[in-house]
Amino acid sequence: AYEWKDTIGRLGDRKGAINNPWGLNQSGYFQSYQIGFYELLCLCEDLEMEPVPVLWVGLTGRGQFITHKGLDLDSQEYQERIIQNYLDFIEFANGDPETSKWAKKRADMGHPQSFNVKYIGVGNENTGKYYTKSFLKIYNAVKAKYPAMMLIMSTGSYYDSKTCRRQWQDAIDHNLDCLMDGHTYSAPEWFRKNTHIFDKNDRGGQHLFLGEYAAGNSYSGNCKQPNSYESALAEAAFMTGIERNSDFVDLACYAPLFNMIGGTQWRHNLIDFNQRTVVHSTNYLVQKLYCNAVGKNVYKTSFTDEDGVYVSVSGDEQEKFVKIVNTSEEIVELDISLEAPVSGKIICEFVQHDDLAATNTIDFDGEPTEPVKIQRMNLKVQNGNVHLTMPKHAFYVLTINT
Repeated sequence: AYEWKDTIGRLGDRKGAINNPWGLNQSGYFQSYQIGFYELLCLCEDLEMEPVPVLWVGLTGRGQFITHKGLDLDSQEYQERIIQNYLDFIEFANGDPETSKWAKKRADMGHPQSFNVKYIGVGNENTGKYYTKSFLKIYNAVKAKYPAMMLIMSTGSYYDSKTCRRQWQDAIDHNLDCLMDGHTYSAPEWFRKNTHIFDKNDRGGQHLFLGEYAAGNSYSGNCKQPNSYESALAEAAFMTGIERNSDFVDLACYAPLFNMIGGTQWRHNLIDFNQRTVVHSTNYLVQKLYCNAVGKNVYKTSFTDEDGVYVSVSGDEQEKFVKIVNTSEEIVELDISLEAPVSGKIICEFVQHDDLAATNTIDFDGEPTEPVKIQRMNLKVQNGNVHLTMPKHAFYVLTINT
């Protein structure tokens, strides 16, 4: 169990714990809690990111795979360690220090202002009958006191699996106002082939929080080179599908985020760092290009995902962002025209590398090596159209003033 109350307060007073979420046959690793929930919330605030803290649900992590039973749902222990923990956490994160003892603890740590947490994950990669019953108890208790809080229901380890679909149906059957947390790690090829996986989802039901995704990971057994340019390019293609379906995919979160060299657990991570500096992985560059080009509307295009080329367009009345991913081995000639007239130059930011195995790396000490970088150029507009010659293995983001 990850007890959030053990992760706050004075550093020297925090109780450490063994993290052993994957089953009894693994030794796990020690957690000092020197970085806890308070530090997580401060980090998200500093980085202008929306925090999504995850709290314990009463069931051992991924409990569907091991013999542990959860806490007795009708017991006093469950009421105190689970239900009350959610209510107390919301007070700690958002409450008024003048009226809430948990909010006062936050203020005493140096943050009297509310963190304004809007989302809480209920368990991680849990599914099954016990999980659904526990979620309902937590959901009812939280919504009764904090109706605006959005809870996130786990759907297991892999999005669109049988387990995921069963958990999704439970949320529909109980008419829950919640997000569904889907995870997917697989080979780059899977990401390229599944850019339309979200097209089929019912827009009248629950929406998706794509809580963990990456094109390759050590435990999935299909990533020959972690953080290769091939994986980044496949993720760029997949994200065109996320953007096209952003009326259904409310949030998406790359994982894992941070990795300190020398303490690596997963080989494939978004941001590697040592004691002195950080490296911009090829995957991070793709995320950065997307995050800096998010429009409030999504537009239809005449492009189809053929010959390894993927496209999505977002923007508003003044500005359009055109994302084009060429995963093929060929140079691609494209003619781009918008129904609205194009004025001025088109700014193009892009990444490109001939070698799909290229990686941006950093050692335990020393400076980063970054063969893949974000580049920039201007494109000419002729008669309202743009002709683009796109090299192989490239991801372009065009910013167009209309």
